[in-house]
Amino acid sequence: MKKITAISLLFAVCTFTLTVAGCSHASTISTTDDDDDVTTGEATTYLFGSAQTSTDDSVIVVTTASEYDGTTGYGFSFDSTNEPTINAKNITSDKGFQFYVEVENKNYEVTVVTSTTTVISEWLSTITYKTDSAGNTATYTSTTPTGIERTVTANTESTFQVAVCDGVMNLKFTIGDSSSVSVSSVTYKPLTYNARTKPYLIAIGDSTAYNNSENMCSWGPCISNSYVTLPSEIGGFINCAMGGADAVTIYNGGVHNGTTFGITEALLNVHPGDYVTVNIGINNAASYTLDGSTQKSDSRAAQIPILENYCVEGIIQRGGIPVIATITPRGDTNLLYTTDTTVTTATSAGGKTYAAGETIPSGTWHNSRHDNTYNKNLLTIAENYDLDIIALGIYGEQYLTEQGATADNLLTTYFADANHYRRVLGEVFANYITESIVEMINGNYEYPYSDYVY
Repeated sequence: MKKITAISLLFAVCTFTLTVAGCSHASTISTTDDDDDVTTGEATTYLFGSAQTSTDDSVIVVTTASEYDGTTGYGFSFDSTNEPTINAKNITSDKGFQFYVEVENKNYEVTVVTSTTTVISEWLSTITYKTDSAGNTATYTSTTPTGIERTVTANTESTFQVAVCDGVMNLKFTIGDSSSVSVSSVTYKPLTYNARTKPYLIAIGDSTAYNNSENMCSWGPCISNSYVTLPSEIGGFINCAMGGADAVTIYNGGVHNGTTFGITEALLNVHPGDYVTVNIGINNAASYTLDGSTQKSDSRAAQIPILENYCVEGIIQRGGIPVIATITPRGDTNLLYTTDTTVTTATSAGGKTYAAGETIPSGTWHNSRHDNTYNKNLLTIAENYDLDIIALGIYGEQYLTEQGATADNLLTTYFADANHYRRVLGEVFANYITESIVEMINGNYEYPYSDYVY
């Protein structure tokens, strides 16, 4: 596959968005004033009810609760024993239902009139795993609701933004605490995002990219808090990561400490040419492999299908440039060569690869976690889409070795625990990531660890 670059994506203009009532957007810093260059397209409206009428070509009057089958371009999904009822001016159900509309993969401003206070968009009950090289597929079945929840005002026009990655917008109307739910209308307008003067850097991840506690400071907050200086080539930084998130959590998104996180919030902000680092996996308890035959029941088993189908694909559809950022090194004092060690097979440590018969010096760290199962999944995604990789684990291992970090000071100077690093490493990673992004912008980035053995 051709390497994805700002030039090759210049005209791929579409965006994924999320607005949650009553909360602010993700942590953002900006050095430019052109980050809101968005245009709104013409509206399409669906009116529900047997007495609804319109002569406007942009208005579709729905008088039957037909189940969505892909033939009419819209329809419903509902419990077969509780088919929604079409009334004069609305559609009602005592079980709730979903409404599907076939649309282009981009952002939409959606306005609904409904009796419920909760609408879930892009709800997923199953996720089809991407076909592998052998032609196999697998299906992940969600054990928990998976979708972006929005709070709306009952029986009043309420507007939010929806992102579509699979060609179908779906809205799930729930009964909540009531005995039924009604919907009178759904209106949507496509949104088009224009390229910025300078590309932004946007982060999707877990505590690898967002941890802002007293003892631990990830690379994202090191940028947001101005502990490091954002290079002039980068127009701004938006952190949509969330500590402790797995693939489903980051898909659903939400609010933490007053800011919105998640894939949708990241794609809400993506303009053509922006760079988006993708790192989710360390919190996933189960994961698909590439044989395509294994199905997992754990809701965290969706790392690859969610990151491929709804994150990487979504970024590309919107003209953004996904970059895989690997898991950071492990703060484990046992992962240090304490004596000179001659290896019998090619072995990588300290950011270098040693051939059979060569000696790895004492004081060399081998804590990159590059061979971690979920890290391998990230590398697989990078291979599938020919994405650039920023190997934080290997770089961190190399940095610790070069700094002469010891087993005695690893957990006092560099890490707070095995998985969470301190600000000193946060600043190191922030500088490494932004320098790498600048090289990508300038077209001269080269992955430095192609011979690393894992």
